[in-house]
Amino acid sequence: MLDLCADRSTFYVAGRPPMDLEATKQFAATFFNALPDSKAPTPERNSWETKRSMTGIGVMYVTNGQVAEFWVSPDRMTLMQQIGALPAGAP
Repeated sequence: MLDLCADRSTFYVAGRPPMDLEATKQFAATFFNALPDSKAPTPERNSWETKRSMTGIGVMYVTNGQVAEFWVSPDRMTLMQQIGALPAGAP
């Protein structure tokens, strides 16, 4: 998705300061390296693959066919349960 971002795009993750495109690339690399079975792009197939689902809310502002701003609020509680940092909730 980063190739769809405008050069001056801004990425907002709830609880973190806004990030420019370079900081976003670093954040994405750190995130996907820490959780290799999460949803990550697979460029050789130009598709997405996932073993761990991550829910949340994302809103994009697109201008001239490129993402100018992207806000995301992930469901951190579910993620923490999936990685074993918190006990799973009752069914």
